[in-house]
Amino acid sequence: MLLERWNAGCYEARALFQAIAQQGYSGSYMTVARYVRRLRQAHGLQLRQLPPRRLRRLVDRQRQVLTPRRAAWLVLRHPDHKKAEEKALLARLKQHPSFAPAIELAEAFINLVRYRQGQHFDQWLARALQCDLPPLRRFAQSLQDDYPL
Repeated sequence: MLLERWNAGCYEARALFQAIAQQGYSGSYMTVARYVRRLRQAHGLQLRQLPPRRLRRLVDRQRQVLTPRRAAWLVLRHPDHKKAEEKALLARLKQHPSFAPAIELAEAFINLVRYRQGQHFDQWLARALQCDLPPLRRFAQSLQDDYPL
């Protein structure tokens, strides 16, 4: 509804909010204002800049939410089976300083298993035990507990 009204030429957040409130929307004005801000950014408009004329039509792509499960699947899925947009998303995640170490260790572990590279396990285990991420460290510790030295 909001995007339809935007594409029809209604570019004011207050007017859009009032229109959808009459249709039963019970959310806040600020939620609508943030959405309108994103629409304005998609058109390259400044915060209070009036559109010069009718703007090109915007289409709302349905994006999948990045859940922990989907993020894990992106990392663990075989590279040959990843779509281009999945590869791009994974590349962006790898740039994040909090995610990069976890992704690197997870990819290294899955490659150990996938390609039967047991000779590299001790090296991976040492890195994982020193990791700053408690879940990965606990996983590595549980592997070490089961590992005959």
